[in-house]
Amino acid sequence: MKKFLVSVLILILIVTAGIMAINIRYPVRHMDVIREHAGELEPSLILAVIMAESSFREGAQSHVGAQGLMQIMPATAEDIARQMGLDFQPDDVWVPEINIAMGSFYLNRLVRQFGCVDVALAAYNAGQGNVNNWLGNPEFSGDGQNLDVIPFRETANYVRRVRQAQRMYEIILRVRGWGVDPPALGAAEAEAISPPRGVDEDAELIELQEPTAVSAIAADGVLRLHMRPPATLNPLVNEDVTVARILRMLFEPLAILDNEFRVTGNLAELEFASDFRSVNATIRQGAVWSDGLPVTSDDVIFSMEFLNDENIVDAVRIDARTVQIVFERASVMSGYSLTFPVIPRHYFESAQSTPPPTSGVFAFESQTMHGINLRRAHNFGNIEAAEIIFLPNVETDFTAFERGRIDALHMPLPEWTRRRGVRSPNYQTVPAMYFEFIGFNFRRNILRDVNTRRGIAHAFNADEAVAAVYLSYAARSATPIHPYHWAAGDARPVYDPARAAALLGTVRTAEPIAILANAENPQRAAIAERLAESLTVAGLAANAKIVDSDEYFARIDAHDFDLFIGGIELPFSPDVQFFFTPGEFFLYDTTLAAAFGALTLASTEAAYEQAMNRLQEAFSEQLPVIGLAFKHSALLTSPRISGDLNPTPDHVFSGVDAWGVE
Repeated sequence: MKKFLVSVLILILIVTAGIMAINIRYPVRHMDVIREHAGELEPSLILAVIMAESSFREGAQSHVGAQGLMQIMPATAEDIARQMGLDFQPDDVWVPEINIAMGSFYLNRLVRQFGCVDVALAAYNAGQGNVNNWLGNPEFSGDGQNLDVIPFRETANYVRRVRQAQRMYEIILRVRGWGVDPPALGAAEAEAISPPRGVDEDAELIELQEPTAVSAIAADGVLRLHMRPPATLNPLVNEDVTVARILRMLFEPLAILDNEFRVTGNLAELEFASDFRSVNATIRQGAVWSDGLPVTSDDVIFSMEFLNDENIVDAVRIDARTVQIVFERASVMSGYSLTFPVIPRHYFESAQSTPPPTSGVFAFESQTMHGINLRRAHNFGNIEAAEIIFLPNVETDFTAFERGRIDALHMPLPEWTRRRGVRSPNYQTVPAMYFEFIGFNFRRNILRDVNTRRGIAHAFNADEAVAAVYLSYAARSATPIHPYHWAAGDARPVYDPARAAALLGTVRTAEPIAILANAENPQRAAIAERLAESLTVAGLAANAKIVDSDEYFARIDAHDFDLFIGGIELPFSPDVQFFFTPGEFFLYDTTLAAAFGALTLASTEAAYEQAMNRLQEAFSEQLPVIGLAFKHSALLTSPRISGDLNPTPDHVFSGVDAWGVE
């Protein structure tokens, strides 16, 4: 009865809160088309197949040539089109409505043919021929109709992923009034879609009072941090970076990144295979949950299954503390998939009414509408208690820190230097992924010419400009590979005014080149001014257009610029595909695509370092953007905090167990 009431309460919370986190992880799109073409299938199944096949990316194409939302092979598309009586052209497969109609038709046909959804899904992934062979093999099928074993690991994982996604979509569609009755909610799904227990979604956030002194916190030994009001306490579902920082203190990541961006063991020791195709992860001796149960390999496997990372294809339990994790491909880059927080299986696989047990420095104590109270767990560290205060935005974060309401603040270092007031906090610089660059409007024909872009790069002394503008608050980088990365090289365009003049001498424009920057960012404005001056000296007239943020983004959206000074926060893994993916702002580049492909296939550290250097060289030659720098971030702490901070790039509070607090 208690579990039933918890499930009902969760459903009520879903309706009132609007399903924040789950809508991000499980998008619902093209519902009119899906319902029209679902046939005998549930719409939730079609959504789940799209999610597994393409993650709703309309331009998705696999390495074997499958295309579009439902990843249809060209030959299969032609066969389906004939059966459907469509006037079909090969490019039609990229049209979402057509792709969904054809994929749904094909999946319906497979279900009728095999009489079982799981077998049909296996055929959708591995092909009808393989499935017919398996059904005829007693080793894989006992009755010739169902598959007891799917011998292809990729296909077995595919069927599992689709069924897991379908379960979540059934819940979403039911809540929206579009679908069938949902299955009983397990705690994993409930936690994924519910707001934190005990929080009133309509309650006002804590109001910051004017302090009577510089420090507004009493010397009570309680650490005070902040985050946004969380949509979930499940770290594998959470999408907010401020919440993630706190949850990583509570649910230890399996691995973290060191300051050279190497994957290193945290909750577990890691032993990679020589070709990086797999890794043995052995949980640290003595690791326990705050309810006293040991952290086990079953918790790691459960977390991976919940996370559903396509880069991990299998997990084998070796013993109670060791699990072998098998990656999709032999690649040094696969290690980045191991930086996930581990969650307790015994809590999340069944409905619970209490906060989840934790493995980190703190455990949940209580919760109010204004925040969460934590207590020290496992006798870790020196701090007995912590209070996590809910704050709504960056402005209140900054104000709370300035007024002594919170003890720590993480932000880009240049931004702190612009905004800081009378307080001079302790701080530790942290390598961060805030990449600043000069971007091009590729709708301008002159900028589609790589020689024009090279001329611009040669005309601008980026080394000198970054040193003068960003001072020590950023690390110079001509490419979107962090210069502190252990495999990074130093490829960059050479400042060469003579070469610039030769390349730009034949460029003709009706008006001066417009270089866009937003006034709220003085570093970008300064770069724009310097670049305009450099181009004009090189013979290409240019003006800096310094505008407010609203106009800046409006002009970028309207492509009303020639060059712009911009920035992006990149993932920790060196995935630079963003810069050569065709679309609104970038061109497809075969040279960069090939260089990045070689990086993803490098299965030794030596090969990886060589491929990384070649990718950086190709980037500096092809210039989809002109890289400037990676801005540092800083972990700032109040005078109440003592001890070494020791943040890492992906875990800024990793050293909190060594802190002291007054």
